Amino acid sequence: MRTFRFGEEVLPGIKALDASGHTPGYTVFETDSLLIVGDLLHVAALQIPRPEVCTIYDMNPSGAVWARRRFYEFAASSSKPVAGMHLPYPGIGRIGRSAAGYVYLLGK
Repeated sequence: MRTFRFGEEVLPGIKALDASGHTPGYTVFETDSLLIVGDLLHVAALQIPRPEVCTIYDMNPSGAVWARRRFYEFAASSSKPVAGMHLPYPGIGRIGRSAAGYVYLLGK
């Protein structure tokens, strides 16, 4: 096991980004071509268009909402695909902007 700080490379080309909220110290990992969001969201069909919706698993709801909004905007701005546990099959896609906020776009 190896500890790290947010903003550091945990392995060559993989940067740890602060997404605290879902759990304390929750981390999104960024590579040159991908954001690995893991459990940033739990119900993609609901929480991508409405990042303010929390589940019981979000230990700090306001922090979780902040993190979702931050990374949805980052993903939409960078056009990097996102990968995560609770995204529709195959678990990788893009987040884009819509008139109401954000939308999930299937495929990388």
